[in-house]
Amino acid sequence: TEEGAFEVEIFKATEAASLTDLVMNTYDAIYSNMDQIILEQGTGDKIGYLLYDYTKGEHTLNDAVAFEEGDRQYNMNTDEDVAEDLGVMGGEDSTLTVNGNGYAINGNGFEGITVGDGQTLELNNIQDMNGFDPAAVAIEEGGTASIADSTFSDNYSDVVNDGTLNLSGNNVFNDGIEGDGTMLISDGTSTFNADVDQSIITVGNEQTPQAKATDSVMNIGTNMVTADNINFINGSTLALTVNSAEEYGSVIAQNITVETGAKLQATLAQGIIQTQPVTLQLLSAENNDFNNFTDSFDNQMYKFEKVDKNGAYKISLAKTAAQVSAEN
Repeated sequence: TEEGAFEVEIFKATEAASLTDLVMNTYDAIYSNMDQIILEQGTGDKIGYLLYDYTKGEHTLNDAVAFEEGDRQYNMNTDEDVAEDLGVMGGEDSTLTVNGNGYAINGNGFEGITVGDGQTLELNNIQDMNGFDPAAVAIEEGGTASIADSTFSDNYSDVVNDGTLNLSGNNVFNDGIEGDGTMLISDGTSTFNADVDQSIITVGNEQTPQAKATDSVMNIGTNMVTADNINFINGSTLALTVNSAEEYGSVIAQNITVETGAKLQATLAQGIIQTQPVTLQLLSAENNDFNNFTDSFDNQMYKFEKVDKNGAYKISLAKTAAQVSAEN
């Protein structure tokens, strides 16, 4: 009645706040789920009740309480245009999940998300996370980011990882991954269209190799991967491209471990050689006799053969282009 007051439960802040607000753990406005009245609120993750007092003719937010750490989730239903630096995630030992649902996050030249020590960021199904400078995602030591089924493009750097980066599903990184962290490709295909530099890289799931590793592919194209240690688990795949004797994908590390059953898949372009064979060092490491890859390639013109178990391959002509054309 007009003489009394009634309460309307409002949305959680995560359903009303922008992605920028959510990352920084600060909300400028909360909307009621009935009449869309905007209320100013201070810093913090809050659930509350909208109270309208007819005697005073105003709304107030009452009984606001903090919700549990790790409960923050942002479900996108449109492209997100960032209007300021996203900054460091708020909340100690917190988890933030962003479900992109096939939409894009446009950075507009601003700084991306920084994941601090003890924090976890989960990015799922982001259609294009683009336009960030210096990085779309920065992972500090002790932080963790998990990325699934997402594409990164037009960033100064896609990910600067000094913590832990977990990749699953099908991802595309167009502007590189750098830092002193650990990267795991547990399943799916992650394609890297720029160089990758990490401390430790593992392709395949060490805990359940038979179930997962057969679906784990690291596709580096003609780019360079450098690390202290790189591990290819049984059933995983390293995919690379050779366009010429000067342009090809390569892996360089202090130590490379290739389990039996791991696969190297080479895409060989037309015209790599004319007559004489060429030898390319596709894998380089300080340890010896590491190359246990099962090799495959896609061009009938060539022979693609290991020179030794230290990463060198010889490409020679098996047939001329005319012969292949005639056979087909």
